Amino acid sequence: MAMACAWDGSDKVIFHGSDLERAELFDLAFDPGEAVNLAERRPETVARLREMILAWQAENARIRDRLGEATQTLDEATRERLRALG
Repeated sequence: MAMACAWDGSDKVIFHGSDLERAELFDLAFDPGEAVNLAERRPETVARLREMILAWQAENARIRDRLGEATQTLDEATRERLRALG
């Protein structure tokens, strides 16, 4: 099962599943033990934090694409030397 998590101030959201639909939201300032799920009471906060995660995922995808392009320009000898570094 895929999970994603984000914090903004004292708000912490945990999404379960790759579609980011099932959410748990906690206000860590008042509930540091994460006992009270506020997701149904604060859907706007859940939506805002979902958008933050989606933007982060999109940026990481762009970076991975750019890195993939960069490694394709390396010759095989250079790739082998890099692999040897661990």
